[in-house]
Amino acid sequence: LLMCLPTLLKTFIFAYIPMVGLIMAFEYYRPATGLLSEWVGFENFSYIFKSADAKIIFFNTIIYNLLFIVTGLIVALILALFMFEMKSRKLLKMSQMFMFFPFFVSWILAGTLVTSLIGTEGLYTNTLKTLFGIDIAFYSEPKYWRFILVFVNIWKNAGVSAVVYYATLLNIDNEILEAAEMDGAGRFCRMFYILMPQITTMALVNTIMNCSNILRADFGLFYYVTRGPVVDLVEKCEVIDTYIYKALLNGRGQYGIGTAVGLLQGVVGLVLTYISNRISRCIDADARLF
Repeated sequence: LLMCLPTLLKTFIFAYIPMVGLIMAFEYYRPATGLLSEWVGFENFSYIFKSADAKIIFFNTIIYNLLFIVTGLIVALILALFMFEMKSRKLLKMSQMFMFFPFFVSWILAGTLVTSLIGTEGLYTNTLKTLFGIDIAFYSEPKYWRFILVFVNIWKNAGVSAVVYYATLLNIDNEILEAAEMDGAGRFCRMFYILMPQITTMALVNTIMNCSNILRADFGLFYYVTRGPVVDLVEKCEVIDTYIYKALLNGRGQYGIGTAVGLLQGVVGLVLTYISNRISRCIDADARLF
């Protein structure tokens, strides 16, 4: 219990005490008057819903998170299974290093890499134009960005998730696999009937946690990766977090708006966590968080 005390103290100071500031969501907050600013009720919450782009922003946020959850889970499971089947220890260590590396790359650098590949003078763009005569302006055609953002998200995050699943697979008793092999079970048979059930619980737990952030977007991904040549990508790339940031940056909002959106995201996340936890309980009782 004493070892838990520092973490509990940190959580109380940085997670619970600041919750007093949630009152800003219902005020026209001004730094001069602090938490005693003018009370406006739900006016801050109505700001984003009254926006002309409200439907697009909410749709983009939800659909991207769903795509990230599904594609990230599939790719991470495949990578984990590949690592488990590797016999060479050196190759395994190298694979883990290459999969971990993108996670430590900042979104600013990732955005620069994307621009250098698919920008107007990017490597991939010039290659298509030189070899096949195909001239594609990725930054001026929003239809490509669904795939680009999903691919970049997988590149950056799937490796870390794969290592987590791989660690789960290491807990499997080798005698079970050896017995299955002696009974004639092939590699794919062992994969589907022994390996996959072992990581189902971890996959469900991660899915529950990801569902709680369905209204939260990775700000760095959507803000820095799409910042190439000056192009309006609102239709395909604007999400709640970037929209509010730009609104506040341009002086069209106030502190209370950002707090209101954060509170809304938290409440929706709590509800979705409870729902997904109930669903996972029906699938696998060991996968529930509570």
